[in-house]
Amino acid sequence: MLPRIAALVVGCLGVVLGLTAGPVSAPVSATDVDTRPNIMLITTDDQATTDLRFMPFTRRLLGGNGVTFDDTIAPNPLCCPARATIMTGQLSHNNGVWNNVGAHGGYQALRETGARTLPVWLQRAGYQTTFVGKFLNGYGKHDRREVPPGWDSWNGSVGPGVYDYFGTTINHDGTLVDYSGQYQATVFQDIVEQRINAGVDSGEPFFIWQSNLAPHGACWPKEHGCRWGPAMSAPRDADKRSNLSLDARRNPSFNERVVRDKPLHMRELRPWGPQRIARTTEQHRARVRSLLAVDRNVRDTVRLLEERGELDNTLIIFTSDNGFMLGQHRRTGKVLPYPSSLQIPLLMRGPGIPHGELRHQSTALVDIAPTIAAAAAAEPMLVQDGRSLLPLARGESKRGYGAVAIETGAFKRYQDGWLYQGVRTPRWTYVQYPQSREFELYDRRADPYALTNLAYRPTHRDVRAALHDKLERLRRCQGKACRTVSGAVPRPLRSRAPVHPDELGSIGDARRVVTITAGNWRTGQGTLVGWHRSGRSWRIVRGPLSVLLGQHGLVGPGVRRHESGETPVGTFQASTAFGRLPDPGAALPYRRIDRNDYWPMDRHSPRTYNVFQPRKPANARWPQDRYERLWQHRFRYPHAVVMDYNLGERVTYSPLREQRVADLPADLQQGSFILHAGDRLGEHGWVSMRPKQVIWLARWLRPGTPVVVGTPHYLRRNL
Repeated sequence: MLPRIAALVVGCLGVVLGLTAGPVSAPVSATDVDTRPNIMLITTDDQATTDLRFMPFTRRLLGGNGVTFDDTIAPNPLCCPARATIMTGQLSHNNGVWNNVGAHGGYQALRETGARTLPVWLQRAGYQTTFVGKFLNGYGKHDRREVPPGWDSWNGSVGPGVYDYFGTTINHDGTLVDYSGQYQATVFQDIVEQRINAGVDSGEPFFIWQSNLAPHGACWPKEHGCRWGPAMSAPRDADKRSNLSLDARRNPSFNERVVRDKPLHMRELRPWGPQRIARTTEQHRARVRSLLAVDRNVRDTVRLLEERGELDNTLIIFTSDNGFMLGQHRRTGKVLPYPSSLQIPLLMRGPGIPHGELRHQSTALVDIAPTIAAAAAAEPMLVQDGRSLLPLARGESKRGYGAVAIETGAFKRYQDGWLYQGVRTPRWTYVQYPQSREFELYDRRADPYALTNLAYRPTHRDVRAALHDKLERLRRCQGKACRTVSGAVPRPLRSRAPVHPDELGSIGDARRVVTITAGNWRTGQGTLVGWHRSGRSWRIVRGPLSVLLGQHGLVGPGVRRHESGETPVGTFQASTAFGRLPDPGAALPYRRIDRNDYWPMDRHSPRTYNVFQPRKPANARWPQDRYERLWQHRFRYPHAVVMDYNLGERVTYSPLREQRVADLPADLQQGSFILHAGDRLGEHGWVSMRPKQVIWLARWLRPGTPVVVGTPHYLRRNL
């Protein structure tokens, strides 16, 4: 065995070097067959990278005995386009499969190039080729017995049971077999093991693609279409992970609080309530249970290869077609250009690949086909947009993508063209929506969860321009041009205003906003900026002006002061306070709202406090036991903002709540204010104001005007 392994490594290295130097001129001769590895591609459907933690066999046997790529994306994060990319080694704009359906969607969109795809290359190079599982969307719709080109053993699932975990029908080389009552992953694995044994017995190298359905949702057939539900598990796993929490809730983008900086189709999404979260939690548990069978199948495959003496002679690649969102950005699904949707798991073990190492370079699903072709010494029959990952996996190269194209075909409201096209570098993600003419720009180094869209920031104008130029080069790129675009981008300008209005969660649709920001309350220094919004962009119309921070209120000219000249004794009626409050220094009463009681500008935050009075007259007092003394929990609430001070005069009747309420939640005895406490503020505090207050403040402010911002305790005591 050892001499064969040595010959195999030397042979594969020669193949890789040969492919690097130029294309292979002809298939490998029969005498070279024994030096080439068997190849197994194992894919899942809609698996998030975080789901790998529930697959211990896969992580240990493939990642622990191979290489894990931790920055791999699906350039088109959708089922059919992703599989087309695997089949062709081309991006969607080159292989013609943009979507699951439509003129540029489904299996039909790939039929013109079907005779020049990956299995044909391998077949011509002397490999036995096998497909098992789910193929491209729409396969079998017109001919359930069709066998696509290039497959020596075809075992593709066909409708109506493609998404039925216990009702699969498989086309075995033109013969349909109904597997009703049998679990789909078990059926697939039985076929895979038969083909491994057949391949070993033949003495020829083999390629097997095991395309699993899990953890995709299940479709139960009915008279018209199907009834969609969560993934289904093998019977032995039905009761497992029943108390599993929803991992996505740990992601800061879960049920994203501020979406007004996102495109229209995101701004239309409503925040999730408890029922939606509960359903998604059950969906997550079902997905995890379905992956347990896939994990065991990986174990059994590795075990069989080892028993047959072929494990060290087999390249095994494990990946998914796309990622999946479970509440991130208020969405369930994929398609969108956000990390949870784009990022996919990728693990690889095989000859010459070291054990237990990570690769942080940027890679993509478009690299799978050229990697397999390189390992098999097969000549691609299509121009390859991706590149072989073998040099990177073996440590012979340290180069990932500088910039890679991301793109998805239009759907729903836009019937043709692209939903978006964009570019992703190791640091930046930039996206254009041609139909709605909107843009997104995220700095993943500072904002790895894509919370803050920087596309409309003046400070990022040069960044956006540079990424736009890269996108123009990648939009219609082919071959080498798709993988040689540099990731270099100019640095953003230093911001004159630390907090941009898009970061605030309390301004609604206001067009004029004043922000008062500071990095640290104790420094006593802050910055005030007045903003005006035109369309999607904000411009500075006042400031930046320095403000003093401390035991002070917001004051203007002519306000009477103490003899010390530091502490004002009065303020204007419209006042706003800002601060970091490690210790307010007084027993400040706030009532804690429950999960169904919100203040108007933030209908989700579970850490919002106010003094709203449900079902009580406007002048009622709250019992003392309904208050929480903030100062007793000063370490629980490290940041605080008091906004929109008023004297309780704007009281109206709310038909929704069947009571009289202030325009803002109010303590009507001493004026109203809202305290937002929690982690959202990060290193910067912030405050926002309503348009009428902005008008007043802009009229009042003049260069050199002393502005002082103080603590809630001071305002409650002095206003």
